[in-house]
Amino acid sequence: MSFHTRLASGYHMDLNFPAHLHIQPSVSDSFAPEFGFVSQEKAIKEVGIAGRVWESAYPLCRYLEPTSLFKFEPPFLLDPEPSSRHHVLELGSGTGIVAHHFAHLYSHRMVTIATDLPEVVPILEKHLCTSSAIARPLTWGYMKDVELLQREFHLDPNASPLSLILCSDLVYFPELHAPLLRTLILLTSPPFCTESHVPRVIISYKLRSQTKETPFWAIFGLWFSFEPVLLSSGSSLPTHWHPINETSDDRALLFIARRRNGSAEWKVPDSDVDLMLGVGAFGTETMKQDDRFESLLLLSMEL
Repeated sequence: MSFHTRLASGYHMDLNFPAHLHIQPSVSDSFAPEFGFVSQEKAIKEVGIAGRVWESAYPLCRYLEPTSLFKFEPPFLLDPEPSSRHHVLELGSGTGIVAHHFAHLYSHRMVTIATDLPEVVPILEKHLCTSSAIARPLTWGYMKDVELLQREFHLDPNASPLSLILCSDLVYFPELHAPLLRTLILLTSPPFCTESHVPRVIISYKLRSQTKETPFWAIFGLWFSFEPVLLSSGSSLPTHWHPINETSDDRALLFIARRRNGSAEWKVPDSDVDLMLGVGAFGTETMKQDDRFESLLLLSMEL
């Protein structure tokens, strides 16, 4: 999780250091010391909220593991052994824990690219030095950054494809809904995809404010179809599926998303305001929303 944005007025808002910032490191004993309590404390002082391992990173890491104590539906599967080198790109990597974990598991199959704001990249490089993951700057909504990545890694859906995009705890600040969505659309559009190859998107997300966050999903669902990953910790055939890490106080959701059929032909509006009104989706200039996210929330309450 790492955030900053430039408002229409030109005023630069660094959301990595919100007013009255007072956060503590999260704790998990099952990951590398680069992501432990002391390391997070230091990183938080340097880069604010980008220096903390946020809760959704842990279930995402578990989901990506080829073997696990948990049963997931659908399970995480890589494409069959590729003839060319595939790439995975993480947005808003923050400390880099997800990219580090993925590279440890799949470096023989895929190139892992961890991205974040330029000021966060030094922390990323430090944490990723023991892995094969590569840290690069990528500011959401900036086409230039996306083009630089495409050229550096020769990302081509036919020869050296981008196959997977990972997102963990990125949906919170309303100011960044449009830049995040725009970046996801860019990375799942030509030249990164063809009709037969479109990157898959995996989003791990903790619901913190339904009022603030639902507007993102209402527009995301116009451009992407998405389904929840369900979890069962039973040792035999699962009899009860539920969202990952759901308790009465802490709900984590994990989604698998792909671009909607035909959406590569839709015109993406230049205006962030229009984008978040649904303009351009389904090839029309009218305002619209998708209710898939709210339906899934209601379903999760019944599971």
